[in-house]
Amino acid sequence: MFDILKSYERELDVRLVYLSDQLFQKDDLDVSGYKVIFLQHLRSEHRDRYRKIFSSAKERNPALRFFTCTSHSGAYRLLPNLVKSGLIETDPEIHKYYGSLKENLRRLLVYASVTYLGRPGKIEPPVEIAPPGIYHPEHDGPFADVQEFLRWSQKRGRDVKNSPRVVIGDHGSSHALQQRRVVDALVKELEKRGVLAVVFPDLFPEFVERVLEFKPQAIIHTCHTRDKVAFRKKAGVPHLHSLFFRKQSIEQWRESLEGLSWSEFNFLVVSQEILGAIEPQVGSGTLLGGGSDEAFTPIQERIEHLVSRALSWVRLARMKNHEKKIAFIYYDREMGKAELMRGTATGMFMNAPRSMVNVLKKMKEVGYQINPLPTDEDELIGWLQERGRQVGLWAPGVLDKLARSGEAVLVPAEIYREWFEAKVPEAQRKALIKQWGPPPGKFLVWEKAGKKFIVIPRINLGNIILLPQPLKGEAHTVSALGAQVHDKLTPPPHNYLATYFWLQERFKADALVHFGTHGSEFTLPGKAVGLSRADWPDIIMGRMPNINPWIINNTGESPPVKRRAYAVLINHLTPPTVNAELSDELLNLHNDINKWETLEEGALKGKFRSSITQQVREANLDRDLHLDLAGDRLLTSKEIKQVSEYLHDIYNETTPVNLHVFGEPPRDDLLIPYLVTCLRKRFLDTLGEVIPVPSGEAQFQGDKEKYLRKKAEEAVALVVRRGFSPVEAVNTIGGRIGEEGLPKEVQEGFELAIKLNKDFGKTHQEIDNLLAAFNGRFIPPGPANSPDRNPAVVPTGRNMYVLNPEEVPSRPSWEIGKQLVDDFLKEQLKKKGRYPGKIGMSLNSFATFRDYGVMESQILYLMGVRPVWDARNLVLGVELIPTEELGRPRIDVFLSARSYYRDMLPTRMRLLDKAIRLVASLKEKNNYVYENSIRVQKELEQKGITPDRALALSRARMFGWPPGQLTSGWYYYLAERSGEWDSREDLINVYLKHCKYVYTEGIWGKEAPEAYDRTIQGTEVILRSWGDRSRSPLSNKYNWWIDGSLSLAVKHLTGKEPEFLFVDVRDMDRARMVDAEDALRMDYRVRLFNRKWIEGMMKEGYAGADQIAVHVTNTMGWKIMRENSVSDNIWEEIVAIYIKDKLNLSIREWFEAENPYAFQEMTEILLESIRKGYWNASEKMRRELAELYARSVAR
Repeated sequence: MFDILKSYERELDVRLVYLSDQLFQKDDLDVSGYKVIFLQHLRSEHRDRYRKIFSSAKERNPALRFFTCTSHSGAYRLLPNLVKSGLIETDPEIHKYYGSLKENLRRLLVYASVTYLGRPGKIEPPVEIAPPGIYHPEHDGPFADVQEFLRWSQKRGRDVKNSPRVVIGDHGSSHALQQRRVVDALVKELEKRGVLAVVFPDLFPEFVERVLEFKPQAIIHTCHTRDKVAFRKKAGVPHLHSLFFRKQSIEQWRESLEGLSWSEFNFLVVSQEILGAIEPQVGSGTLLGGGSDEAFTPIQERIEHLVSRALSWVRLARMKNHEKKIAFIYYDREMGKAELMRGTATGMFMNAPRSMVNVLKKMKEVGYQINPLPTDEDELIGWLQERGRQVGLWAPGVLDKLARSGEAVLVPAEIYREWFEAKVPEAQRKALIKQWGPPPGKFLVWEKAGKKFIVIPRINLGNIILLPQPLKGEAHTVSALGAQVHDKLTPPPHNYLATYFWLQERFKADALVHFGTHGSEFTLPGKAVGLSRADWPDIIMGRMPNINPWIINNTGESPPVKRRAYAVLINHLTPPTVNAELSDELLNLHNDINKWETLEEGALKGKFRSSITQQVREANLDRDLHLDLAGDRLLTSKEIKQVSEYLHDIYNETTPVNLHVFGEPPRDDLLIPYLVTCLRKRFLDTLGEVIPVPSGEAQFQGDKEKYLRKKAEEAVALVVRRGFSPVEAVNTIGGRIGEEGLPKEVQEGFELAIKLNKDFGKTHQEIDNLLAAFNGRFIPPGPANSPDRNPAVVPTGRNMYVLNPEEVPSRPSWEIGKQLVDDFLKEQLKKKGRYPGKIGMSLNSFATFRDYGVMESQILYLMGVRPVWDARNLVLGVELIPTEELGRPRIDVFLSARSYYRDMLPTRMRLLDKAIRLVASLKEKNNYVYENSIRVQKELEQKGITPDRALALSRARMFGWPPGQLTSGWYYYLAERSGEWDSREDLINVYLKHCKYVYTEGIWGKEAPEAYDRTIQGTEVILRSWGDRSRSPLSNKYNWWIDGSLSLAVKHLTGKEPEFLFVDVRDMDRARMVDAEDALRMDYRVRLFNRKWIEGMMKEGYAGADQIAVHVTNTMGWKIMRENSVSDNIWEEIVAIYIKDKLNLSIREWFEAENPYAFQEMTEILLESIRKGYWNASEKMRRELAELYARSVAR
């Protein structure tokens, strides 16, 4: 709007100056020379800066006044203290003039001149604004209703009956002064494509009714319209969201690696995802940037792209099912035969082959052309292994067979080159050629009669095809890995592009389905949000709708896949988590301890003590519990009770014992136990008030919990399956309910169980809404998390979203984080006689979105800082906790900023950086942050760093990957392929070449190795959040890959291995910290060595075998990163159970029938652990494993 105001400058003889947001970032900004300052867009995050700059200016010029252009209530909501103090004033007359018509902006200037500058003139009241109507740029004035628009369109020769229809939704106040050129450009482009397009401002009376009357097949929003989810469900069509930006100019946006600024994307993207909006694509920006309030300029190429993608959704809505072509993209990360269709560490909890068969059968039922249809998962897996996997450079014979089979797609090199030159901008072409060579590259390239072809594996089912997602290059060759060490923003290779280009140009896919969690398409280099045509995800997606079944508890990666790959997510359940119970040998030990407890002192009790001690030794429980059983020493009575309690802890641990099948509810035999898991500890504790616990079950907390859980399962089953009331159910199982009735927590728990049972029964919506997306329908939004953490996440089948980052940390999370830190520091003081000097943590968006900021709370509280919330519970800033209130030193931190966190939670990084700098500049006793900053500053200056830069770097604590790099998958492949490096030092040196980019004010995202190496010094403990029951220390590779790497980096650079603790917040009612190695050892007993878990995986067939192999692979990962985390007895137990069939499960025969390649992978890991010196196995064991492996390869 400033450009409009500026146009009246000469007429009204006033001088107008625009103060951009960038100016407000300057500490020396002086605004005292002005008479009146209008604040057009209040930024709550600038609260402290406003106070400093405005107060300073008022001291120099007391007559200076600051007015907000928003309403008093709006200003007070954002900046209550500044408004209350009078530093920022509100004038209701200003608000009446502002933001509506050009004439009213002119009258605003007159009003301000007369009222606040004391100049002569006539104040005129604001012009009354007529209610906005239906708008079309070629029509003189608004249409009164839909029918008038249709009649006008008919006269223009438009086919109003048969043409596709699209509504452009616009915010009323923005339409007249800000977005007019943008909506005009959209209408023009849509009409060029034969679409009946019209603009509905959201302030238009009966907006909802009129849009529904128009019956569009899609709605494109150009601003934050005021409609609700209920309306969007009723309209039932996709809502695409066109983004705009002010903070940077259009040219700056094109060159940036971040895309939208951190303050804009929350407002424009997060709020719309909650309403179910999809496809967040830039449509317009400003020419000046810097927060300019000029009218938005449409970016024509982006307008065309947005319209193309919108019309792809419209096309789906208008086609018959038998006409549609759908491409399912699955995952083949290792180019082997063991892990086909497996997701990532989060996504692997869906049985993808079984799910795919179910989806295809349902599609066949509703008319999709599928031929042949796989009869079952075994037939499908056979197809995938034969012709549906990628081939490495090391297997030219396999590639030749695939290319000659007639099943694969062969893209001629010259055709691909045409696509490459037409679709990829020049700068990106040069970068790709530099990395991977000229087209067609080397990967999956086959030559015949002098002609080269790119080979694309596929399973051809007619109009439906299945194909593996091509790898980014990191899995193909050692040389590729070496190259990527030096190239921070590696483009995808030629065969990757060829696959997506072929899908669009030759197969002409009407939609893509990335089947499961997750692929690599959204991790390609480029902007975080608000992509341009030069960003790789945008290049490969083209115009194709992207639909992605997604596990509901993967909160950290769901935002980027929606924002960078334009995915519509169809969320699905995690598998139920139930009690682990005990493995065979531990159950026998538990029974013997129970007998020992009942005996009087004497010879028999002594024999049991000896037997128990021997069983503890054989099961290596002494290592788990840090008991010294040297020589012939027997366990003391206290130690036997400690063992007993540990066995109860294992029994009561929860774990998934199956995999989810897309569209199917929890298995009947697991449903009731899972419902009790979801009711959590608080329910069980309160149930204990009305359920008498027998004395024999009350001796240990674990016994009591086991008994109450059993009773809870009985009661819940009566309520949800037989319709008992909660009171009837509790009485039936032997409860004693007093006159006051059931405790509130128990009553609410049963009500929750009823709701969850009902919502689990709607799991069919996963497939229903996948098919609805194929029909171009609106997919209702739903929150993300696990049902045991947030029951509102079910029913599934919804387009999931995450919380508003500005709410982090929440007040409850702050209290839990504080308590965890207090307990931790108390334990450290007891253990070491002092407080730790520095704590290391990885900034993990998964944790933040799952527990609403426990990790951030811990970081702040360690340093003695607390959040400042506003009335809406948004965190606006931080403040110091006074020393006398804190009562301990301020503990320093070292933070490894993960890329997803950097891109999806940028305001939280700024908040943490602000807190760090606040404490680092505070000179006081026992401030470890300040003390370490002084040390680092001196060391940097001694190395020749300028004083200003040394000061800024000394106060930095956050380091990570460079801007624009979203993933480090290449590093995972390198760590996993231990044959490609000799020592841990070789591996960690590669890691350290990428992670030394500093993130602090003034030096954001710049390489600073000298600061990293010095700041990491003194890190004593690594903390990692553990907030999900389905994932565990052993099952989740990110534990050893991410925080294990940080631990190894600390050891490499400081010479000392840090402690590693999990912050266990799986159940907030029992939040605690646990030693990582202790948690890992328990996890072996809960999963990999536990009959219940193994039998559960055996029921999952091919995918279950792969799960077992993953756990063995992760054992190797832990051993690489934490040398003492895996002892020889762990490897020996793996051999005993899975090679020698200790549990008599016929496990070898099962592997051979279901997935012999998983068994081969497992034996390969065992052999490699021996070769690397990670397992001191006997020579006999080496020979046996080598023979097994050789026989498996030969078959």
